[in-house]
Amino acid sequence: IGAINEPNCGGPDCENWEKWQTDHMQYIKILREAGYRGPIVINSVRYSSDLSKIGQYPLLDDNLIYGIHKYGNNNTTLTQKLINDYNAEWANLALGSKYAFVIDEVGNFNGENFINSISWTSNFIDFATDWVANRGGDGVIASQLFEIFVLFFAV
Repeated sequence: IGAINEPNCGGPDCENWEKWQTDHMQYIKILREAGYRGPIVINSVRYSSDLSKIGQYPLLDDNLIYGIHKYGNNNTTLTQKLINDYNAEWANLALGSKYAFVIDEVGNFNGENFINSISWTSNFIDFATDWVANRGGDGVIASQLFEIFVLFFAV
């Protein structure tokens, strides 16, 4: 079950970790009190692109999966700077941690105001695949299907 998609984004609290923690603690409490015991996918601040402070703002539940969202926005390729940012924001945190992470939203289209590069998407899928296959990352949802979709429409 998913909690709050891209919590508080579209407003002034998109990067507010304290509000993120408070809102999610309430949501998790409601689900658990209603009897739900399964895993809950949790999105984070900055459109669920930054998980760097989840240890500082714990949600106190052992059955959570933290979801990562990535879009190319105005990037035409996956640069080394972006790779460094992704490693700092979530990829390195997942390795050997007590938290489960999954890339649950990826896209090359994030609105008409962005470049929306298929090349970035293909590069990111390679990065994510390597993260799972060779670095110990937890998972990527529908990466193969999405890669086929991207390759099909890139032709």
